[in-house]
Amino acid sequence: PASSVLSHMRTALADASGKPVSLLGPNLVPGSAQSWSSADLRELADQRGRAVQGGSQAALRILYLHGDLEGDRSVLGVAVRGDVFAVFSDVIAESTSPLVSSGEIFDAVSMHELGHLLGLVDLVLSTGRQDPVHPGHSPNRGSVMFLAVESDLISQVLGGSPPNEFDADDRADLATIRASN
Repeated sequence: PASSVLSHMRTALADASGKPVSLLGPNLVPGSAQSWSSADLRELADQRGRAVQGGSQAALRILYLHGDLEGDRSVLGVAVRGDVFAVFSDVIAESTSPLVSSGEIFDAVSMHELGHLLGLVDLVLSTGRQDPVHPGHSPNRGSVMFLAVESDLISQVLGGSPPNEFDADDRADLATIRASN
């Protein structure tokens, strides 16, 4: 991803946690595109992660990979553990259009998956605001925590780029989560 995507996530994480955030990487993964399972992603994150988890330090492992999740070309990103998410660059490349760049989609998907790791939309708090059909996701199409990045042309013409910021409900939940720790 572009350095702006990583910088955006770092700033969002620092704002959410109120703590300093450092970035180690990127740590390039050799090999070509493949179909990844959730277990593969957790194993890869554990093998390639350089930061130590524990004490006063939390480490998130973020994977940007070629390929897809178990052959599903509709999955742009996935959180597979409380400290690991993956984004599939080949699938994102297929989702771009003249109106929405791959960078905008990388940013939106990365922020969405970061939201899962932070426990948004009833993954930590019971707010009752999650989509009943898609737990862990917002029913609000304007939220970065909506189930899908809108990649169809009509949505882009009417709504512009996909959301890439936590909305007011997300920020309120993050403040509550932070205050409870």
